[in-house]
Amino acid sequence: MIDNVVNIIEGLKNGVNPEDLIANADPLGYFPEIKNMKIVDADDFTGLYSTVLIDTPVGPYFSKFLEENIGEGSESKTLQEIHNIFKELKPEQIRTSLKKMWLESFYYFIQKECNSTTKEVMGDLLMHEADYKTIQVIYNSIGNKDLTSMVSRTTTRKRLCPSLGYLYPDCERELVNVTTLDNLKAAVVGISTYSELLKEAPDPIKKEEYNPNAKSLDDLMYEEEVKKYSLAFEGQNHYAVFYTYLKLKEQEIRNITWYAELVARKLPKNHPGWKKIIVPFRWEAGK
Repeated sequence: MIDNVVNIIEGLKNGVNPEDLIANADPLGYFPEIKNMKIVDADDFTGLYSTVLIDTPVGPYFSKFLEENIGEGSESKTLQEIHNIFKELKPEQIRTSLKKMWLESFYYFIQKECNSTTKEVMGDLLMHEADYKTIQVIYNSIGNKDLTSMVSRTTTRKRLCPSLGYLYPDCERELVNVTTLDNLKAAVVGISTYSELLKEAPDPIKKEEYNPNAKSLDDLMYEEEVKKYSLAFEGQNHYAVFYTYLKLKEQEIRNITWYAELVARKLPKNHPGWKKIIVPFRWEAGK
């Protein structure tokens, strides 16, 4: 739902036909109100929020998102301020912030409503997922010219990084002040899985050394996540298998999409790109 809403908002900002946007929405994130997401012109975001977003299933996350960016209290959300937020912020910033809130609320729902085995398995999965999101946010912001001051780094990263995970809160102070890849490695040194993962990650600042055929940080994270999701099927009497089944299917879709891209580029079969797929359960056989 979050992806659909953010994609539609961005599409509307760029003048894309609303019917085309809705037709391309992810079916898993469809909800009836999505058909009413329209704007009169490219700047009419206030009407979009007040008439549609506030009443959608993701409305609470948008309200919290606006409070964090404008100030607490509904009286502070003036139409002009709402307009400025949607117009100025990049879609990925909105998406990351909203998904952070969703991940936190999902974790606490699991801990409150589910049986002990589900709490254990899903709790571990979501804690790791939160850590990966935190590492990704910090990694992607290294070298960002808009985050040169300590205040801007701290504010932005705290807003985007989940208040959850094995890195939180012990490593939070070190993470928000990271300015280099070495700093990031030092901040997670206490958890071997993350340290090993970052050893293989390319330096985001040294773009001249970038190798398009090498594994990106996203690739490395997907590999680790697939291992965690596959292990969930080893247990019994828990609901985590439904979540992990969906996550593994998403990885299969990424694999197919990547293959389609290689075919479209007409790359030879010996190209390294053909090996950049992650097959669920394959790692267990030592392959």
